Amino acid sequence: MKGSKLFFLNAVIFFIFFQSNSIAQETILSPAAQKEARLKKAEPRMIYPFIKGATMYSGVLPVNTITNAADYPNAYKLVFDFSVAKTEDLKNGKASMGIEELIRIINLHKAAGIPENRLDIAVIIHGPATPTFLNNETYIKQFGIKNPNLDLIRQLQEKGVVFTVCGQTLQFRELEMPQLVTGMQKSFSARTALSTYQLKGYILFPIEID
Repeated sequence: MKGSKLFFLNAVIFFIFFQSNSIAQETILSPAAQKEARLKKAEPRMIYPFIKGATMYSGVLPVNTITNAADYPNAYKLVFDFSVAKTEDLKNGKASMGIEELIRIINLHKAAGIPENRLDIAVIIHGPATPTFLNNETYIKQFGIKNPNLDLIRQLQEKGVVFTVCGQTLQFRELEMPQLVTGMQKSFSARTALSTYQLKGYILFPIEID
């Protein structure tokens, strides 16, 4: 009898330890790691209806039986406030996570059934994000590698996305337009460009990255 009780007690202790250890392993993951794990699990089902970025972060998931449709009949006018970039990311040879997020948001709109000819997209670039849009020659001088974002930027431009850089940022960073990607526009400032677009009916999307 005593042996049975001891066996039962040991089994309970083992179960509690195993459960506690499993919970600890789950909670030890950072929010970013948990997000990446969910994305990797969903990756086989992801679609890229506008363009595909360099990573799974630009993908979106199909949704069935939609009861609140994106059915506005006129142009969807979107303006993006793009000022984010991590200095270490500019040197790692990988595409900007800000551009990946930009593509993801556009993919969401296209996947929701909005035709490309009704997507009117402007991107206002300023602050730390500005080096992301340097041409190859200037990027190599600053970071020692080719700009990994050029192909995605070109694809977006070919789809009609308009990129505008802040004139204040250019002066503070001692940059000239010829040092940037061809085809970009320049505003007096990012703030005046953003307010102007919004007064014209554009919906503001701040680009944010973890």
